[in-house]
Amino acid sequence: MDAAGERVEAGGGVSPVCGFVVPSPLESLSLLALEAMAVGTPVLCNARADVLVEHCKNSNAGLFYQDRDEFLSIGQSLLLGLALAAAAPLGDLFESLLKRDMGVKDSGRILGGHGGVLDRVDAQLFAAVAGFYVILAFDKV
Repeated sequence: MDAAGERVEAGGGVSPVCGFVVPSPLESLSLLALEAMAVGTPVLCNARADVLVEHCKNSNAGLFYQDRDEFLSIGQSLLLGLALAAAAPLGDLFESLLKRDMGVKDSGRILGGHGGVLDRVDAQLFAAVAGFYVILAFDKV
């Protein structure tokens, strides 16, 4: 087993980070980025770092960005947050309305005591659609 795998195994099999960022355009080859890719941690690197971009493309283990304009501004981030904060409870209320209308306590037999699977994902479904359309409105898709 390689060193990166040993570190993940020592941590209980879970990678300690959810992503690895390499912002430098001058980075030719980052050993830490390669270790992150090896254990399945996604990498975000500067598109001007040609070698890392090639590794991201070949391994399908990362993304790259050209400049800061590819990200949302602070105002756009706040609007996105507001849209998600409004849509998630609406999803929950909509699913509760469907269950009341049908006269059932759970929306399915899987996860029966918790309201069913739909009760677990209702907020995420509404928030994902709202988030998509807000980001689409910002011309970021």
